Amino acid sequence: MAQAIAHPNLALIKYWGKTNFKHNLPSTPSLSITLNNLTTTTSVQIQTELSKDQIFLNDNLIENHKIISFMNQIRKLSKKNVFTVIKTKNNFPTAAGYASSASGFAALSLACNQEFQLGLSPKELACLARDGSGSATRSLSSGLVAWKPGNCENSFGYQILPAHDVPLAVFSFKNTDNAKAVSSTKAMEQVRKSSPYYDAWIKSTTSDFNKSLKFIKNHQWVDLLKLAEINAFKMHATMLSSQPPIIYWEPQTISLIKRIQKTRQEKNLIAYISIDAGANIKLLTLQSQVPKIINTFQDLSYTISLPGEGAKLID
Repeated sequence: MAQAIAHPNLALIKYWGKTNFKHNLPSTPSLSITLNNLTTTTSVQIQTELSKDQIFLNDNLIENHKIISFMNQIRKLSKKNVFTVIKTKNNFPTAAGYASSASGFAALSLACNQEFQLGLSPKELACLARDGSGSATRSLSSGLVAWKPGNCENSFGYQILPAHDVPLAVFSFKNTDNAKAVSSTKAMEQVRKSSPYYDAWIKSTTSDFNKSLKFIKNHQWVDLLKLAEINAFKMHATMLSSQPPIIYWEPQTISLIKRIQKTRQEKNLIAYISIDAGANIKLLTLQSQVPKIINTFQDLSYTISLPGEGAKLID
């Protein structure tokens, strides 16, 4: 049996749009931060008596076509026609805008590489994880991670800055545990086909990515967080303008957005908003601001994450 642990990542500059769905090749570059206190633990064990894979998520037996398709790819790579028991546990909501597929396929890729003795290089492993779930290629690395468009061989996540050099913190507010009604993949394709703003999104996000690299190089951390908020709202604008409109937000999402914006002005807080494809909000800040944020939002439920490490095998 092989077991791995991985953390989800939060895209500061969003991955939203694909040029290739089979291999999850992105339309735009993206930048993410790996989150240390949110974890996925996945074990993979080959059992020769099985006639199909058994998949357990948080101790519940499930059917998941994405994982089955991924395991078929593993069997093809390894030339081993065997099936497995896969056990995955998340300490955060699944399919609710917390990037559970990113940490899930990062951990699964690493465990499969070990259990099936694939012997993949870090680059090959990053491409394999990307095939499972695009953003999983970023969860293999620590700290700040970039991912650029390209082909199957050269489009994968790579580290920009290690975790210990990133002075940021992320508050993950839990507005809902419910899985989203429209998957990210389906939403991306609907936006591509129907949003009048999709081409502008690709152009502006490429510009945002280039700006973000300059901000990191110059340690302009507040400017980076401001840019991340703008980029997140632009992404959701493409969904609102698609046909039919995709609205992930719940009433409590909008309420918290307004509260963060108001307290930011009134208390001069460094507190910026990011929202992935879901209803749950992430508050972006500097580590030096964490006590102030805790004091301001002590009535709410949240998890505080600092920059996290990349995926790794565990005993």
